[in-house]
Amino acid sequence: MAFAAAITKKDVMGSHRVHMGTISQGNSDTGGAIATGLRIVENFQSTIHCTTLSVSAGEVTITTADPGGAQAGYWMAVGY
Repeated sequence: MAFAAAITKKDVMGSHRVHMGTISQGNSDTGGAIATGLRIVENFQSTIHCTTLSVSAGEVTITTADPGGAQAGYWMAVGY
C-alpha cells in the first residue's frame, strides 16, 4: 500500500479555513506529500507521528518512521 492522503471535510473557523482528511501508509512507506487544498498552512496536526514536517504554501510533506506495518489516521490543516 502506498502513501495516500485525502481531504474529507472543509470548514471555516473565525477568519481561517480548516481542512481535514485521512492519511494512510504501507508498512515500508516513510511519508509523503499532503495536498491540503489551502494556499497557506499556518498549523498542521496528524494522528500519525511525524519525524519531520515541512510546509510549502498549501502542501505539507511529512516523514515518518517505518511503522513496520500499515497504519492510517487523520490530519487537520488550518490556514488560508
